[in-house]
Amino acid sequence: MHLELIQNQENEELDLILANFTETDNFVPPSHFGNVVIACYTTALARLKLYDALRRLDDRVLYFDTDSIIYVHDDHKWSPPIVDSLGCWTDELGGKTITTFVSGGPKNYAYQLDDGSTVCKVKGMTFDYKTSQIINFETMKNMVSSQTDDDKVTVTCARERSQVIFQGHDQGLSHRV
Repeated sequence: MHLELIQNQENEELDLILANFTETDNFVPPSHFGNVVIACYTTALARLKLYDALRRLDDRVLYFDTDSIIYVHDDHKWSPPIVDSLGCWTDELGGKTITTFVSGGPKNYAYQLDDGSTVCKVKGMTFDYKTSQIINFETMKNMVSSQTDDDKVTVTCARERSQVIFQGHDQGLSHRV
């Protein structure tokens, strides 16, 4: 699509803009299977629901992301209604409870559940067996609660750049919340 904006040259006091556009060869016709307006509305509504829940949970929030909240549950205070339906808050832990939670920043957290199992998430890292031996709930907890800045974990990562695999070293988990 070619878009041409022409300001009203005859009368600069008018608050009008003339927009002329024409379809070109690389114009993408609208899809019958999707709607950008509805997608934007859905995303905006989800963000408003997130902000409303954060406001109501107040200082009990430990961590949140674009579609999830980890918070301290209190039977005597408001909690988001848990409904297993599209567009509603769901229990992603299957009824289990987080007993210990640590976070090194956005998309960088670990927690232990009441059954003793642990989960560790770090943006950009795949947790295979070898990586999970180096970075796990215990190392994350120790680094976050450490009083020194000396703790660093070095992990060798294979990355693909222009179809060529090379080795690099990442130093991570040095942020604290």
